[in-house]
Amino acid sequence: MRINSFSIGNLQIQNRIKNSSHFLKKLEGVIDWNKFDNILSQTDYRNTNVVGRDCFSPMTMFRIMIIKVYYNLSNREMENELYCNLMYSYFCQLSFDSNIPDHSTICQWEESF
Repeated sequence: MRINSFSIGNLQIQNRIKNSSHFLKKLEGVIDWNKFDNILSQTDYRNTNVVGRDCFSPMTMFRIMIIKVYYNLSNREMENELYCNLMYSYFCQLSFDSNIPDHSTICQWEESF
């Protein structure tokens, strides 16, 4: 997996994580994310709304839910971890210059499914 944005910081994150044996790194390699992407793309309203803030990709939010459930995190804890934990940000395909979903965004996405 690659973070979508190019920057020196993002390359350093990828280099640090490249040889990691972290659970999320292993999970990245065993799941066929294309199957999930095909299903989740049906819920992607980013290009149809003309009002409001840009929203996050369904795949990013789905990955957030995986972490949240696996590590039993609250929405506020998940928001904090996305700011502080490089592996979580990497797994969720968020770069240094990405906006981070706040706890209310995570809650709204979770409740919509």
